Amino acid sequence: MARSLLSSAQVQIARRGRQLKNIWLAEGHRRITERVRTAAATWMRPKRIAWPVLPEDVLAADLTRPRPKSISRVSSGDSISINWVTTPSGPGSGGHTTCFRIMKYLDKAGYDNRIYFYHIHGADQKYFEDVAREHYGLTCPIGDIRDGMRDADAVVATSWPTAYAAFNAACAGKRFYFVQDFEPYFDPVGAFSVIAENTYRMGFHAITAGEWLTQKLSREYGMRADYFPFGCDTSHYRRVPGLPAFRSRILRENRNPQARD
Repeated sequence: MARSLLSSAQVQIARRGRQLKNIWLAEGHRRITERVRTAAATWMRPKRIAWPVLPEDVLAADLTRPRPKSISRVSSGDSISINWVTTPSGPGSGGHTTCFRIMKYLDKAGYDNRIYFYHIHGADQKYFEDVAREHYGLTCPIGDIRDGMRDADAVVATSWPTAYAAFNAACAGKRFYFVQDFEPYFDPVGAFSVIAENTYRMGFHAITAGEWLTQKLSREYGMRADYFPFGCDTSHYRRVPGLPAFRSRILRENRNPQARD
């Protein structure tokens, strides 16, 4: 038995030696180095896939039997309460910036906004709450969704992982989905793209960034959807006089503070 194993090892060593010689002659030492690094990286790479959503939340979301959600009745003079379910964000996140701007606008309009962070990596709640207040200027209550959500008039998911948390939550509130991108396209076709796409079948009312998403979600998933148009800071961006109103060119920032329409 030992002699058979030794003979097999010798055959494989000789085969690999000839293979290395062929690669060296054809492509040089750099190609060999690349192969060694690739093999080492593959061996060191974690074998467990990092999910962007808690697997237990996906398993709990039975789309064939959604939980009945009671809807609060707003009395005259009462402010409308909104639970926003979002992931923690560092400074400068584009998607969070848009979402938080909407919240601050609603704050000024008298709505009662509450933010609930959906953690998947055991993130520090206080740190991200401080980021939300210092870098995004939020003043509304901020909580951890693991502690539960209060009843509200509306519960708003802000990304596909948070849609599962909003779907499973026991609190009252009509479900909405703040959609800024078609997120199934963020991953190759597979498990993640499928479970992302399934969030459009949860029966939420979509609020989309731009009309294209409203049309796509309504046409392909039967979602009720409305959209808000894209904004433009006209103090930095403007249409150059003399050019047609509709064109395919990208808007360019006007860096000359004296040039204004």
